[in-house]
Amino acid sequence: MGLFRKRPKPEKQVKRLIVGFILGAAISSIIGKKLTEIEEEKEGEQEER
Repeated sequence: MGLFRKRPKPEKQVKRLIVGFILGAAISSIIGKKLTEIEEEKEGEQEER
């Protein structure tokens, strides 16, 4: 297993990059949706007052 750590296959690195990019995009989109929901709720509360 020591040999793999020194020189990982380029295919694995590419897969990791793609997976990481997809995960990052999904997480950021989820956070964005949550933030917009929170902002909309705050605006709604202000309008009621």
